[in-house]
Amino acid sequence: MRKLFIPMMLIVIGLIGCSSGVKNETPLPNSIEGMQLKKVYTGSQALEMVKQLHQKPVTSQDTYVGEYEDKDYNAKMYVTEYQSPDSAVATLEQMAGAMMNPHGGGASAMGFQHVRKLDKYGAHVYMALQGSRAHYFYVQGNKLYWLDIDPHVAMSAMETLVGTKAPADSTMMH
Repeated sequence: MRKLFIPMMLIVIGLIGCSSGVKNETPLPNSIEGMQLKKVYTGSQALEMVKQLHQKPVTSQDTYVGEYEDKDYNAKMYVTEYQSPDSAVATLEQMAGAMMNPHGGGASAMGFQHVRKLDKYGAHVYMALQGSRAHYFYVQGNKLYWLDIDPHVAMSAMETLVGTKAPADSTMMH
């Protein structure tokens, strides 16, 4: 029995060391297009991250931030839970409207380009480009999601996340 103890412990330690994810008890997916969830932020830490992005407080709702990566790509997802689906949709539409408004600061003031609604993924899905990143923001149930991701894997990630396959001829740059 003693002879088996050390090899078994080495196997257990090896399996624990190979685990690439983190403990996740949030609405964040454990992986996105092969990228594993590496870090989770919740509570005041997640709210502070969202506040810094917007340069002002924007929500007091439960918020989660996840950082994902693999050897080629990385992504960040923000999720905010609202009291109801209607309040999540209202917030999404307000945010999208502000980003599309060329006279109110809009997307260009925030560094976003090509902000548009993506009906092919559902009624409440938008996207924008910023630098070398794609940003998708959408609602599922009472949750508002914002995904910051490399454009090379963005469309396949969205097909997985929202459960809808985009038409074969659609591209991000329509």
